[in-house]
Amino acid sequence: MSKNTVLKVRLAKSEDLSVLLDIYSLARSFMIKNGNPTQWGKFYPRENIIVDSIKKKETFVIVDKNGCIRGTYALILGEDPTYKTIKKGKWLNDKPYLTLHRCASDFTNNGIFKTMLNHALTYKLDIRIDTHKDNKVMRFLLKKYGFIQTGLIYVKEKGLSSTRLAFQKVFDK
Repeated sequence: MSKNTVLKVRLAKSEDLSVLLDIYSLARSFMIKNGNPTQWGKFYPRENIIVDSIKKKETFVIVDKNGCIRGTYALILGEDPTYKTIKKGKWLNDKPYLTLHRCASDFTNNGIFKTMLNHALTYKLDIRIDTHKDNKVMRFLLKKYGFIQTGLIYVKEKGLSSTRLAFQKVFDK
């Protein structure tokens, strides 16, 4: 892993799709090997979700100094319907927020999540995110960067409901 690579953020383009699919495949394999087999399973996110997110200008990529894509994530402005109901806790406030979803990297660079977070903070809004209880890496990163666990949310997938840990980071002006 490279520690001193300069990383930049840009909007994803449709021609990035094959690289994004590869990165998500690596991330799924990593999660499965590290005790988190059900959060994304073997197929999430599906290609149509990524294509739609690119069209909506919600998907970003992190590129290294050579322009190689090293990470990706979705940044969604406005209310997330999944976050409307929270159990065993409550959101820290009712301020406008953005949501980070589908964070993934190719594992070649340090600082991918920090780069995602720094980009998200430029919007000057609170940030909400969720993760599976078995996603130890993401839970570590969220705590490291000052996110507060606020409760549980439920994600609907194929008619089933799946529990996720909800986190929020309050934007400090």
